[in-house]
This record gives sequence, C-alpha cells and structure tokens, in this order.
Amino acid sequence: MAARILRQKLVEKGISTIDVDSRRADVEYSSFPSSGLKMSQGSAVVISQIFGDAEYARQHRSRSFTSELLDAVDLVVVMDHQQREKLLSEVEAFSADKVAKVYTFGQMIGEPEYSVADPFGTDLILIEKEYRRRAADNSKELKLSREKAKQYLSDEEIEGFAYQAYLPLYRALDQMCDLLLSPDAVIPSRTMIDVLREDLGYRYERWGKTREKAWPTLFPLRKGKFATFLTGLLNSESQFVENEDAPGLFQKGDFVGAFRHTTTEQSEVMLNLQTFDRQCSRVSNLSADQLPREFTAAAKAYQEVLRRRVMPGFFNGRYLNRYFHFDAAKIGPDLTSALSSLATSIYPAMEELDREGAFRVRRFAASLLDVVENVYSESSVEEVYHEFI
Repeated sequence: MAARILRQKLVEKGISTIDVDSRRADVEYSSFPSSGLKMSQGSAVVISQIFGDAEYARQHRSRSFTSELLDAVDLVVVMDHQQREKLLSEVEAFSADKVAKVYTFGQMIGEPEYSVADPFGTDLILIEKEYRRRAADNSKELKLSREKAKQYLSDEEIEGFAYQAYLPLYRALDQMCDLLLSPDAVIPSRTMIDVLREDLGYRYERWGKTREKAWPTLFPLRKGKFATFLTGLLNSESQFVENEDAPGLFQKGDFVGAFRHTTTEQSEVMLNLQTFDRQCSRVSNLSADQLPREFTAAAKAYQEVLRRRVMPGFFNGRYLNRYFHFDAAKIGPDLTSALSSLATSIYPAMEELDREGAFRVRRFAASLLDVVENVYSESSVEEVYHEFI
C-alpha cells in the first residue's frame, strides 16, 4: 500500500527521478524465488476504492529482496524497528562507506520511536463480531471461516469490514508519504557503528526486562567422572586433557552430544561458547589487511582465556557459584583484562575496516554478548554493556 501511495504522490508532484518498489523485509538467496503472496483483502479494497486501481491490487504479489537489489537501492523505508533490524542483519543494507540505507517511517520524520501499526487480522475480528451478533452464536470457536461468515454476511459487507479495518493504515501512510516528500524532509545518516550502538541499546533494554529470570544451575561434577563426561560430549576426533591449563582443551570438539546430558539452557550456553571460540579462531587467523592487528590480538587473548579457564570451569563447576555465575575473584584479573581489551577494540576496528570487514566485527560483537549474557553475572554484564554503549 505504501508504495502505491508514494507513486501517486510522485506523479502529482511531477517527480520522475525516484523509482519506488515494494518488497518484504527479508532477503531471498534461493535460485528459484518464490512467487509471493497476494495483497491482503483490506489493502486491496482500500487501493481499489481510493485509487480506482483494482488491477494493481489484483496483480500485486509480495516479493523479497535479493542481495543484489538491496545492494543497489539508495534507501529502504520500513514500518517498524523489527523489520529494520531484520534487514540490517545483511551487509548489503549498508552503503560502501558503511552508512545504513534502512530506516523506519518514524526515523524518516524525526520521530524514531514511532511505528506504523499493522492492521492484519483486524478485519476478521470485525467480521466475526458481526457474525456472532447476527447468528446469536456465543460459542468459543477459535477461528471463523469466511465461508461460514457468508451465511449471514454478503461479499460487499465483508469487503466493507476490510475497508474499515485498513482505512486507518492508509491515512497513516498517506500522512507519512506527505512528510517524506516535504521540503524539510532529511534522510537520516547512521553509520554502521551508530547502528551497532542502537542495536546494543535495544538489546540492553530487552536484557533488563528478562534478567530477573532464574539462571540455569550447573552442579559441579565429581572429579572421577569428569573425563567420562567429556568423552560423552565430544566426538571421536576431539583432543582434550583434564589439566585446566592445557591449551589443547576443547580446541577440537562437538558439543551437540551435550543435549543428552544437560538441560536445554546448559546446552545453549555450551553451543554459544563453542560458536564464539570458532569465531575467535577465524578472527585471529585473518591478516592485518583484513582486520586491525590490535583487534585480532585481543580476540586471540580472549580465546586463550576462554579455552584455559572458562570452558574447563564450565564443566567441572570450578569458577562458578551456586547460581551459575562466574566468580571473578576465582577466575582472576586476566579474564577481565582480555574481555575489556576485546570490547574496547570493537569500534576502532569498525572505523578502520571496509564495509565487509566492519560487518564481520559487528557480528563478532553480537556473539561476544551472547556469551557474556549466558555465563556472566548481572554486574559483569552491566560492565560489558557500559563499555559498548
């Protein structure tokens, strides 16, 4: 609907230098793109009645972005932050100079918290309410079929409810498009670092709402069963020794078998640790022209701490308190130092690198927080977020 409204306004203003298209907020990599879904009945009715363009409504099919198209466009305007976050998970959503190309309607008009409400399903609520009134049906049926509704409502009445439900969306989008094309409109300019800070702000807010939940508890294993437990977790090619300071511990291994021995929460922690360890390996092996040397050195240092202390401590209960938080006093200052070095090297690395390199670092930062949120205490997580934000 937004694309059809904006096209009409461009025609009315005599602007022919802007091309407008409509896409879903996702990227499709398949060699055989899907044909897409039809326009919702509410949008189709509104477009048909207001613009007299029933043909457009009938032929429209939703389509995803391709990576090539997302790379080529100058600007993408979406309804809400969830759609924006989804597209910004693709490197092509940033220009070559690392500036984001995806913004919400609210950000475009200077009201960043504003989101356009999706009325999907509200027409069915109105139809069901009227059906039950006419049929005197007070049953607790979960879903009313359109065919059943037609016993008491005509097609014109059903279309009328769809129009009633989607008209507020049209009015909101019409107003937004006027503001987008006004002389005072300014396209926001958020760098990849700005976007990372915003991501972390939203993430910190979400973490703050859930941190009161109980953390998973890992009871210390008896010493005699430690090697047997590891054998059940790791694959046949894994190399490990029981000495906590041996650098070979968990250098090779597969934690998938952990699901047979632990709770889902504990298994998720182990998989996060393994994933982050692999990312540290990839980062530390990159050359100086791919990543700054200071960043790769910090990643390697943190990986050493991860392998020598964190992973062994996870399995044998050492360094953990009864609430499954790492005990900083037992781990020692080396963990805090390595973590701080890595966190403070994120933004300088992103400044120095090209788009692809900076995007890799951004993903690495997200993985770092996955680990921190899973295995650190509240105060430690607060400190890490403070470093980033």
